[in-house]
Amino acid sequence: MQDHQKGRLLSTPLFILLGLALVVFLILSIKTIIPQAHCPIKEITGILCPGCGGTSAIYHLLDGEFKAAFLSHSLFISGLILLFALCLYSIVMKLITGETMLLKFTLNRGLIVIGAIVTFTIIRNLV
Repeated sequence: MQDHQKGRLLSTPLFILLGLALVVFLILSIKTIIPQAHCPIKEITGILCPGCGGTSAIYHLLDGEFKAAFLSHSLFISGLILLFALCLYSIVMKLITGETMLLKFTLNRGLIVIGAIVTFTIIRNLV
């Protein structure tokens, strides 16, 4: 593999982590303007959508209230932790071995993610 391709593969997890940092910054900026967001789907139907509680979870996470963040939206927080861990693992493996871990998005993985989101949404509305 050529050197410029290796650098590009290493930069992908770094850009993901940089993107997450930018999202955190934007949320902290918005938090001072908009204290709490309300979901229009929940307001109209009374049913929690797959994203309900995500903003609250981020607010709690940024305030260091990890239990409250997990209780607000456990799937979202778990996904963030998994994404962060995969990015760090990819960076460390690239630095140690020189090989890059590539996760290809396949149909099966996409169906698993969609299934997890649908199942989570159904269970949280039944409980």
